[in-house]
Amino acid sequence: MGWHHSIIGMGASAFITCTDGKTVLKGQDVWENGRHCASFENPSDENIVKEHAIYKLLGDHPNILQCFGLEEIHPGVRALRLELAPLGDLRRYLERHPNDGPPLQTRLNMVLEIAAGLSHVHACGVWHSDLSTKNIFLFPGFHVKIGDFGGSVADALGYHTGTLEDQDYELPCRGRDFRERPRNKRELFALGSAMYEIMSWARVFPGLSEDEMDERLKREDFPAVDALVLGDVIESCWKERYSAVEEVVRDLTDRVNGADSSH
Repeated sequence: MGWHHSIIGMGASAFITCTDGKTVLKGQDVWENGRHCASFENPSDENIVKEHAIYKLLGDHPNILQCFGLEEIHPGVRALRLELAPLGDLRRYLERHPNDGPPLQTRLNMVLEIAAGLSHVHACGVWHSDLSTKNIFLFPGFHVKIGDFGGSVADALGYHTGTLEDQDYELPCRGRDFRERPRNKRELFALGSAMYEIMSWARVFPGLSEDEMDERLKREDFPAVDALVLGDVIESCWKERYSAVEEVVRDLTDRVNGADSSH
């Protein structure tokens, strides 16, 4: 499929298009000036209707991607309008700049912003279910916002099932049934992996296949974090020592403010 010039990204269930340089449209169909440019097979707006409802529930927060609502882009066809992240998603930025990470204080601020955003998500009764750097969006000054809530869980809205995390963000079973791993522990484990990527400026298991990652996780064979700033916080997320994201925010706030005042 040849991509139309307005398509700037494509996920598992949506195109991302931009024509105004300020916002994006997310949906399964691309229409411009009355012309049909692209679509998924058997398109449906069910996912973006769900995501819109979750964004409305979350409201405004400095570390949550801003949503401007559903728009009819063609009779009977809707798309979700979101703010444009000028620097794209954090995963892609890291891959494109593997040897050009931001200064330490900037990385500390980034992880605190992510934890604050996730804490707000949980306070609103939402579980992201797929937190990773591919769903964290980058803005000038290395400010970050969490987005992509199409696979999230929001019991108050009737959305009781969600997607699964990336393999290197997936909480090990540790003797539990895969489906019975606690949601808060899943989200905290994923937060730890996101923090690791930012603080080390590298993937958790770079270059490994899914099977190899699975074996590493089963053996609890995580990357060494002893020499990494915030390594103890990351390890505590991975080892289920935290019960809630608010605890992580508290620890990070103390560390970030301490590091900032020492400069």
